[in-house]
Amino acid sequence: MSINPKIQTVTNELFGINYSNKTIFTDEKCDELVDLADELREEFPWRDIYNCWFNYLKDKCNTPEETINWANLYWIYVGSEEIVDEPYKLGGLLLYKIGDIKKYYEDVSGIIESVITTLLEDGGYISLVKDPYYAIDSDPIILSELEKWKKYYNKKE
Repeated sequence: MSINPKIQTVTNELFGINYSNKTIFTDEKCDELVDLADELREEFPWRDIYNCWFNYLKDKCNTPEETINWANLYWIYVGSEEIVDEPYKLGGLLLYKIGDIKKYYEDVSGIIESVITTLLEDGGYISLVKDPYYAIDSDPIILSELEKWKKYYNKKE
């Protein structure tokens, strides 16, 4: 499936900024990019946009810092407003891209956990009411997806 060039161009702009650099990622710039993401979501189906954003994470985020940046920006642009088809696959990819979970524990237990837990709960996969101690890094389905990503990237090398 090919990605619409406009979705790709806007995706590169949305995720090509460093969330942590407050000189570049000012409140004004954030508002501008949120508006751009909202316009994209009004113009195109969410599934097409999400696939492009997912591929950006898969193909262009090569360090834990870039992955954390992607997760923070995803949360800012969408938060829990949209449901994704395969949140476990995303969770496994995020954990794979982070690598050393202990080293990046604050980010994993912060933004990464927020993104995935929200997607899983909103999609009806988990209930934090029934399982208030749920953690993505001990979820057997996410860990299975993590193993699949390890195999995928090992084949590419």
